[in-house]
Amino acid sequence: MSFDLKTFAATIEQEGSCIVENVLSPEFVGQIKKELDKAIEQEVEYHGDTSYGDYGMVLLCSLYGGHFIKLFDNKLLTDCIEAVLGEGSIVYAYTSSSMPPNKTNYSRRIHVDSPRNIPG
Repeated sequence: MSFDLKTFAATIEQEGSCIVENVLSPEFVGQIKKELDKAIEQEVEYHGDTSYGDYGMVLLCSLYGGHFIKLFDNKLLTDCIEAVLGEGSIVYAYTSSSMPPNKTNYSRRIHVDSPRNIPG
């Protein structure tokens, strides 16, 4: 079965989520995981230790460049974003949700970032 953006957008509208397989290559995932580990280390350096509330998360992934930026070169990903949010949509928050072993952070709390989609 081929991927259909209209079906994707309808599934998001009806169910609130949709799984799209094979968007990222295993090589890309491996590289961005390494970059995420490095970014988390830099965040710890910035905060001084691992005791801050969001330890394990990166709240501004794009700040670290590399594959965090290359992610948006992925046409399937950007087509999916635009199918739901419209052409020219803007990424407001680009946050990782890594959970440190045997610890917690903001990523464990289920929440709605924006409870509405503002037409236009």
